[in-house]
Parts: sequence; structure tokens; C-alpha cells
Amino acid sequence: MKDAIQNLLANILRVKELNFTLEIDDSTCNQYLNNEQKLMIYRIVQEQLNNIIKYANAQNVLIQVEIDHPKVTISVKDDGIGFEANKLESGIGLKNIRGRLNLFNGNLEVISAPGKGCELRSEFWLN
Repeated sequence: MKDAIQNLLANILRVKELNFTLEIDDSTCNQYLNNEQKLMIYRIVQEQLNNIIKYANAQNVLIQVEIDHPKVTISVKDDGIGFEANKLESGIGLKNIRGRLNLFNGNLEVISAPGKGCELRSEFWLN
């Protein structure tokens, strides 16, 4: 899974200058996650990176995938312009993320404020 996300980051770097930090333990992911869960994590990261490129005007992005069995946390944080999270209108991308997370009893939290960047934090539980 780490390789897939690194390939995604490499493709983004061809068109957008961003500093990425990726924190993910592939061996732990392979131990606990099935292919459907790995794909969901990839899609969550992909969607949020698209949002960062379109709207955030960020320089730095931190992507973390942590497994504290049975909980999995995915965090994508940027240092962009931010926005008022309580005024966020969910686009199709965030709705898709929420739908995928619901399949695994997960939830999505958007943490942001004007001038403070944004963090998209997703959590779900393993069976």
C-alpha cells in the first residue's frame, strides 16, 4: 500500500510543488488490512490530496496511517489556507469517503480554521 501512495505522490509532484511526509508501516498494514480496506485508505488519501491541490495553497502535507488494533486512523494534514470547517459543504468526494468508512463502522472528521491548514482524520475499526 505504501508503494501505491508513493506513486500517487510522485505523480502529483510532476505538476505541483509540495513537500510530502508519508508515515505508514507497510508490514503492519499487510498484517491487519484486507485489500478492500487498503483500497479505501488509498482513495481517502487520493481524495484529500485532490482537495489540497485545488483549494489549500499548501506547501507541506503529512500523511499518516496508524494501526492500533483494532482501530485504524488515517490523517492527511496540510499547512494551507484552511477554512471554517463548520461551514464545509460536503462535495461528492467527502460523501464517497464517508460512505466507504460507513462500511467499516468508521467516521470522518475535518479539522480546519482560516489560516490554520486542514486535517482530514478518518477512523475505522477492524473486525
